[in-house]
Formats: sequence, structure tokens, C-alpha cells
Amino acid sequence: MSSTFAPQNRDRVERAIREELERAVRTGFTASEVEKAGNRCSRRGAWAHAGPLARQPPGTYLFAKRTFAWTSFESKIAALTADQVNAALRRHIDPARLSVVVAGDFKKP
Repeated sequence: MSSTFAPQNRDRVERAIREELERAVRTGFTASEVEKAGNRCSRRGAWAHAGPLARQPPGTYLFAKRTFAWTSFESKIAALTADQVNAALRRHIDPARLSVVVAGDFKKP
């Protein structure tokens, strides 16, 4: 997760992020939310243009022993159920272990 905020809102933003993460783990996502996220998962539109392909660092896929067929993971993401997403969320995310990193100029003017 990331956020851009005014320095005076730092504590509020951090608290809101923690609360949302805790809520997601506690209550999970609905089937509708998962479906919408799967449909938005997207480089789909981007792959229709040459730019993203041209910006792909040379040899990236070769180094990782992948072909462009690897990008079919988007269809796998779109096929996930809410139960699968929520199980993975709870298995891999522990809100108590959230690391917060901030960068910026937080000096008062």
C-alpha cells in the first residue's frame, strides 16, 4: 500500500491504513469486490499497446525462464473466488507485523 499525504496528516493516514488492513483480514472481501478487482487487474489494456512491451527490459523474461504466456496469470487472478482470496490474505498478512516507511520533508516550515 502507499499513500501521499500532507505532513500534518501522517498519523491519521497511518491509522487509517492499519484499520483497513485489520478490517480486510477480519471480515474479508465480498465476491463482488473480488470480481471487480479481478476485472481491473490490469495490464490487459496495456498489453494492447506497444509501449509496455517496448519498456520491458531486454532479457527479463529470458532470465526468469518465462515466455509471454506467463502473463496469463491475469486470467488466473480473475478466476479466484472470494474464499480463495480471503484464505490467502489471512495466511500471508498479519496486520501486527505491518512495517511503515515514510519519506519526505517533515520539518515544520
